Amino acid sequence: MRRLPDAYAPAAQEAERVTLRRVLLVNAAADVGYVALGAALARDSRPRLAGAGVAIVMQGAFLLVHDSIHAAGAHPAT
Repeated sequence: MRRLPDAYAPAAQEAERVTLRRVLLVNAAADVGYVALGAALARDSRPRLAGAGVAIVMQGAFLLVHDSIHAAGAHPAT
């Protein structure tokens, strides 16, 4: 906010909203990959890797939901 002359100006807030939404959507896409990696590890025959895979799936799923909800909340102002 310090880099903007008027951080509360509607144009500045709209630009920040667009940037935040873009970051959240990129994060959500990365979360899908994170869940897929965890699922692959969860199928491993070694218990330690399988357990880590399950944990990664759980964390990735949470992050996917979290990022998706916040990206949806950053929809364009009407």
